[in-house]
Amino acid sequence: MFASRWLDFLVLIAIAVVLFGTLGPLFRGLRASGLSAAAATARRRAIAASAATGVAAIGAIALTLALTGSGYFAFVVATGPALTGAAMIAVATVAERTWPRPSGQVRSAALRTRRAGSGSIAMSRMAIVGGVASVMLLIFAALTDEPGGVGAQLTWDSGKATAGPYPGSHYTWAVLGALALVCGLTLLGLRVVDARPALGVGLELEDEAAREASRVRILRGSAFAMLITTAGLLMSVVLSWAKVLESAQMDAPQAFDTVGWRLVQPLGVFAYVLGAAVAILAIKVFLTPGPPMPTADQTPVSPAAVTPSRGAAA
Repeated sequence: MFASRWLDFLVLIAIAVVLFGTLGPLFRGLRASGLSAAAATARRRAIAASAATGVAAIGAIALTLALTGSGYFAFVVATGPALTGAAMIAVATVAERTWPRPSGQVRSAALRTRRAGSGSIAMSRMAIVGGVASVMLLIFAALTDEPGGVGAQLTWDSGKATAGPYPGSHYTWAVLGALALVCGLTLLGLRVVDARPALGVGLELEDEAAREASRVRILRGSAFAMLITTAGLLMSVVLSWAKVLESAQMDAPQAFDTVGWRLVQPLGVFAYVLGAAVAILAIKVFLTPGPPMPTADQTPVSPAAVTPSRGAAA
């Protein structure tokens, strides 16, 4: 009991450190002065879009909590993180279609390669790792569940032990479908970001920062969904198997109360702590802002060439 409370205390401290460490730079960025008119407009739009995605996430979480008393409680809990991320991505994608909206039939932009920044690259890597880990955990749970697919099961010659709730085969396709939805919306959102019009010639730095902020906004929902799903799956698997092994050691100590099985316990503790760490990382991802807007005194990048196109977005 004492160890459990001590672990909960350490988790709360870690969450507090993440909150202050992430929100501090965010507030300093909001107070930044000396922005050009285009950069200031882009920052206001980014703040509004981020706020909208946050509202979408809160709405999805509230809907999940409202459905906890329904007969679909287990499915709602299993798919809730992914569906929350999907709502964030959908709102962020819609926001990209509202700005910028250049007027006139002639649009121009500098001919330069658009590359993803370090922030969006890190987000994409976390989303990929979280997605792969979630799929692996789902496969493991499906292979080690009871016939009903809702509990972990261990059998031996003279008996068996089961425990749940467990993300077994009963939930596999629902969670995989929710994760696939997140992947599809993410790819669509990134295509929308890359295809939207440029801010204009002479605003290359502002356009690059605004586009990178948009990528981060899209990938934030994806990484959050994948990491929270991974954390939930990992912690539920560990807790269920801890109950199963405890029951097995009580029923058949001669078979399971051995050195080999005792070594499984510290591995389970490590896996549970790892799941808590992944959840904390997901909170940090949720709060991570995009790159700061360039100030007016920064020298813009000179375009190598400018090609006007009639009726086509840059």
